[in-house]
Order: sequence, then C-alpha cells, then structure tokens
Amino acid sequence: MPKIVTTSRNRISKEKLTDLQSKISGLDDELSFVNAIQEKKLMNHKVSTSLEFVSYTSKGEDGTTMLALPGTIRIFIGLKTSPLLKQLKKAIASGKETEQGEVMKSIGDVVASRKLSDRKSAQKMILEASNLFEFTCGTKTLLDGGILPYDDNITYLDIPYCGTPYPKKFPPIPPIILDEFCGTGPKPLPKFDGLVVIHEPNLVKAEIDALKQIPTGSREMLIGGSTVAIGTSVWYVSAVALAAVAVMTATAGCAKPSLLRDIRINPTLINKLGPQRTASQLLAMREKALTAG
Repeated sequence: MPKIVTTSRNRISKEKLTDLQSKISGLDDELSFVNAIQEKKLMNHKVSTSLEFVSYTSKGEDGTTMLALPGTIRIFIGLKTSPLLKQLKKAIASGKETEQGEVMKSIGDVVASRKLSDRKSAQKMILEASNLFEFTCGTKTLLDGGILPYDDNITYLDIPYCGTPYPKKFPPIPPIILDEFCGTGPKPLPKFDGLVVIHEPNLVKAEIDALKQIPTGSREMLIGGSTVAIGTSVWYVSAVALAAVAVMTATAGCAKPSLLRDIRINPTLINKLGPQRTASQLLAMREKALTAG
C-alpha cells in the first residue's frame, strides 16, 4: 500500500511557491537548479509505493516488442489513468507474448513520437509540474526529480542489470520504490503508477560465483544507479539523472538483444577483479551495449 508522509513543511503559502518558480530565469547554474528541485520536494506531500516486479524472458531479436531487453531492468511509469499501462498489465497477466509485443509496439510509438525540449524549457517544466517522481532501490537513486512532460500518459527507462546468482529467489534486488511528490494542497493527490520488468541474462559459472560473494544487504549493486539510467527508450525529464538536467528522446528498443546476450567477462579477469568490481564491469558493459543501439 502507498505510504503517505506529511509534515508541516507541506503547508506553504502561494507566495513561497511563486518565489520558487520565479527562480527559473536565474537557473544557469546547475547546482542552483538541483537545489531548487530539492526545495520543491520539501514543500510537497510525499507518497511512497513499492512497485510490482515481473520476471520476463524472451529469445526474440526484435527489441521493440520485448517487455525488457536481456540484462536490463525496465521501469514503466505512467498516469494511473493510462490506457496503455492498463493494457500492458493485462498482456503480462495473459502470458501471451503476441499480446505483449503488440502493447510494446504501441508504447514504443508513443515514446518515439516525443519531441526533445531545450534545457531551459525542461527546467521550467520540472519546476512548474504539479507532481514529481523518483525511483530508489535501497540506498541507490535510480531517477530523481522526474516528470512526464506535457502529461504524457506513459514512458519507461532501461537500467543495466548484472543478473542474479540466485535465480530461484525473486525479486533478486531490494524493492524499487516510487516516491511521488504530490503538490501543496490540503491532501496528497498521487497521479502515477509503475511496474518493474526484469529480464535475467545468462550468467556463466565464474560470474555466478563472483556475484554470490556480494552480501545480501548490498544486492542493489546488481543494478545501475542515477549515473547510468539509459535513455535509449525513454522520454522523460529528470533533475539529476546523468547530469543535473537530462532530457532524453526515444529510439524505442534500438539496442540489439544479441549485443546484451553476448556480454561475458573472462574468468581469469573475474579472479583479478573480485566480486564488486566484476559487478561494476558487467554494468558498464551492459550500459555500453544499451547505448550502442
């Protein structure tokens, strides 16, 4: 169930909000912009929801019809009223790959039609948005200060994923939390919903043995963080992802599944790297494959 956090800081005057928005014109400095986002978040009600995880596997080669690419975690975010998000959940529940592919084509068409905004316009949209959202996993921030531009009804982001050495334990990572900052009115009004799809890569024995040495409490190391959230299939605006402002356009599913499936680390190198650096290397290699297209 969503957890609502309300503090006295949520109750601010219209003058205070207007003052914050007036800072838009002076946000040439990235740090000032990020600070303004944090200030905006403090003013808002916060609603936290643990997102549903779905395990997914496909041997297909058409990335545009896959729920998630191999070796990635795909986070869908949409309006609660989004018909495509409802169709996606229905297709997943059906277990029919044909239905899932059709929905993904429709989502890909929507995402690919988005136009890129200039940086200043993106900043303005973020500061004026009624609701912001972010994703966290344990202590790791996956996306901070996000919005759906122009009230788009759905989008998604791909995050590199090492793979789990414990395939029978699901989910393999800590919960991914959707934190939504819901304005300054008398009560919070969440408008977003989400879903997490995990596509496990095939790990070789040396990789499995290395990743098994990562402590249970550090399993968030298996996924990328805010510096590696991939925009190959994403149209979103974020305050902190990649740089202080990232506006990413879509070439939905452009990464080739085969590139991600073929990623391997030489066992000799794994012995030299150790478990944590092996995880980091796998993430870096999957990130490169995602952005290669």
